Amino acid sequence: MTARIDTTARRPIEPQASLTNFQIGQALRVDDLAVCYAATHAGTDRPLSVAILRRSDPLSLARFRLAAQLGARVSHPGVLPVIAAGRDTTYGDYMVTPDGGGQSLDELLMQGALEPVHAVRIFSQVAAVIDALHDQQIIHRDIQPATILVNHDFSVQVTGLGFAACAASRDLVDFDDRDLSSPYYPVTQQLGSAVANPSDDFYALGVLLYHMVTGGATPQVPLSPLASLHVDFAAIDRVIRRLMNSNDGQRYTNAGQAVQALRQAVPSAAAFIAGEAPRPVAEVPQGQWDSIAEWLENPLEVLMGGELDSDYLQRSKTRADGLHHIDAVRRLLERWARQGMFRRVTFSQFMQPRQILSSNFYLYELRVQYEKRSEPKVDQQIHRSGHIVPQVAVSDVWDVPVSAPERFVDVPMVTVKIPGSQQVVKCEDCGGSGKLICGQCNGRGVVDRKQKTRNADGSIEETIKDDTCRTCAGYARVKCHGCDGVGNILEEQIFQWARNGKRFFNEDDTTGLHLRTLNAQAQIVYHEDVDLHDPRWRQVLPLRELIEEGLREANAQVRPIAAELIIKATPVTEVDYEYNKRQHTLTIVGFPNTVRGDWSMYDIERILLYATVAVLALAIVVMALVVRN
Repeated sequence: MTARIDTTARRPIEPQASLTNFQIGQALRVDDLAVCYAATHAGTDRPLSVAILRRSDPLSLARFRLAAQLGARVSHPGVLPVIAAGRDTTYGDYMVTPDGGGQSLDELLMQGALEPVHAVRIFSQVAAVIDALHDQQIIHRDIQPATILVNHDFSVQVTGLGFAACAASRDLVDFDDRDLSSPYYPVTQQLGSAVANPSDDFYALGVLLYHMVTGGATPQVPLSPLASLHVDFAAIDRVIRRLMNSNDGQRYTNAGQAVQALRQAVPSAAAFIAGEAPRPVAEVPQGQWDSIAEWLENPLEVLMGGELDSDYLQRSKTRADGLHHIDAVRRLLERWARQGMFRRVTFSQFMQPRQILSSNFYLYELRVQYEKRSEPKVDQQIHRSGHIVPQVAVSDVWDVPVSAPERFVDVPMVTVKIPGSQQVVKCEDCGGSGKLICGQCNGRGVVDRKQKTRNADGSIEETIKDDTCRTCAGYARVKCHGCDGVGNILEEQIFQWARNGKRFFNEDDTTGLHLRTLNAQAQIVYHEDVDLHDPRWRQVLPLRELIEEGLREANAQVRPIAAELIIKATPVTEVDYEYNKRQHTLTIVGFPNTVRGDWSMYDIERILLYATVAVLALAIVVMALVVRN
């Protein structure tokens, strides 16, 4: 999988014989899996293209056959159809497709950049193919100029389905894909993984759009801003940045949204682009908006729109309707300017809005209660009396019932006995007798005691006599301290048990936004108990990161037993505008429409004047004090 194949450096061998009912001609191009030849049908002389697999490894064969299978199954005018496929005894595996006389987009781009109107037309058709494939649970994973054929009227057909992720490709995972990468896709894409991200195709669309506008060889990521090339490309650049957002959850939710934004960025393209209209971005009266306005649906709303606060969603869209007019934005900025001494009064009159984007910004809080149960260990006590009632043994500490308070109440570490683990055993020290050999007399019952006597001649004589052992009182045995003389030990398994809660936080991409203002304006739109293992939470990046953080605390001894998800939302409108021939962005946050922007919105001259006056006044005061002293 490469960005572009040099057909001159890898010239194929021309086959001289026919393949089944097809007459093969000269080689047209070489892609990663196959050599493509011009061909005709023996009976109809219909111009065709025959791709012959040029590799012999099992993976390439499987990929080639997958491309043939999907090309024959997917019915879409923007997908190059596969008419026939099979295996020839001479040439091996092949597939036959129509030949519309077009050329690959990479060859076209080597001749130079495309006109924006032509780039939008090509982009719109490829985007429609991507959405159609995604609707059928197929992720392309190889969108690039080499897999796009362009006809003279700028109609396109997409190829390269051999790397697609779908139900049919599940057997092609877990292979070494280190050499299979594309500069059009994020470096995080793993072709050998069963998990594929649809938004990766949107990332590729962003690089593709940039390549079409700039031309030449494959662009290097990170991309230089298009606005630096031409001021009119600023709106196109914003579409590209959205498509390639490092946070895949902040990219468009479908390619049709990018098409609509691009048509607004290049108004002249609307009449030129034929074909199916893109999907509606949101259920709002877009006909009432200015052409530069757009509603961006958050991926969270696609995932769980019916579960979010419907009143909030309706109010946020109504708010966007009111702000999706240049005049409404100007009036808001006029009121904003009148409320501050240092705000530029004429700002709203001279700023030129280029794009107005509204969406909902979401903040996420996850509350998780964890329960800890340590590995069991044996506890020993003296068994003085009583009968052990047999119970069913519990083999796993997590199966032991524990009396616990209500959820999300911390419980300090306590010891819990495992039912069925009790047993009475003989004391290992005394063997169950309850007695030990006296260590003082070594079991004799007596000890040697030295006695000195003085003889008549004055000499001292030392004699040894047996004396009753005071430790054992002459019985030669003492009570076992391990069992206190009982002889039996009660053994049972115990473990340590505790509960504690933790809170985790995350939010949508805050690039260019004022997080403190977002937090202040946010309101709760969802608050429910959740299952951390529910796979749907992994479909939105901020939620996936939040859930993974919560699960990271779990291990063999710690488990999450309850979780609550709280989602807050704030409506945000971003206005890209031109002021003094420079590009700027301001944000309008929340229902109170709090305005946040850069220095261009403030009267710098007035600020400097007042600062100068203040400094002079302070200097005069200081001089007066010096003179007085």
